[in-house]
Amino acid sequence: MAREHPVAPAPSTTAPKHVTASLHSEATTLKPGTTAWVAVDFKIEKGWHLYWNGLNDSGSAPQVKWKLPPGFKAGEMLWPAPTRHISPGDVLDHIYENGLVLLTPISVPADAALGTVTLTAESVCVVCREACVLETPSVSIQLEVSSHEPTLRTDDPTTSDARKALPKPLKDCPDITARVDHGHLVISAPGATMISYFPTLESATTPDLIHEGEGRGPRLTVTVKPDAAVHGIVTATYPKPKESTSAWIEIPQKP
Repeated sequence: MAREHPVAPAPSTTAPKHVTASLHSEATTLKPGTTAWVAVDFKIEKGWHLYWNGLNDSGSAPQVKWKLPPGFKAGEMLWPAPTRHISPGDVLDHIYENGLVLLTPISVPADAALGTVTLTAESVCVVCREACVLETPSVSIQLEVSSHEPTLRTDDPTTSDARKALPKPLKDCPDITARVDHGHLVISAPGATMISYFPTLESATTPDLIHEGEGRGPRLTVTVKPDAAVHGIVTATYPKPKESTSAWIEIPQKP
């Protein structure tokens, strides 16, 4: 059973906030019948952290509820690679410090009326240090629905930077390989100084992830439940200036 940090009561409106949020649009306008990209940008107070939406021993990832005009629909949020955080008692979590930007596709209906619309993201965040508090930042953005082709913003790099930070499909990362061999996930990244593995909730069980999920050098071996599907993120860290590359791995269950 997952071990949880103690959670303090929800803060009052006058309590200091440990996480704040803002909304950013990739384009200056919205066009009916297209998909727009909007970023929820969480700023996290130093020393505090938010959780990834994958496997954790404690805590839970931010939840975002969208309030949109009729016919508009929000798709699945895209998450960047987290980092490991080990608390006393060998509690392993995968977290974000300083900031977290979640890209979200917004479908604009073909019959959307032209004019100004408001998009609102209401969030529930478990933000933690030694203890956790529940915070509920809510943010809105007004955008114009226009029949013209959308123009990408040039004055706000939030969405473009978030897109660059997303894990790439493994096939697009030729320097990283991953395979399952007799109950072991074997990850190789020649030249890497460290490799980290972050399994999703649906991935094969990892009985010793706290010791095997990250290691120095160009190769990492993680014990996994035999013949089960493996899903997650691999991050390979290299000497500067290359620094790091993150990849999604999806290895299907053996028949």
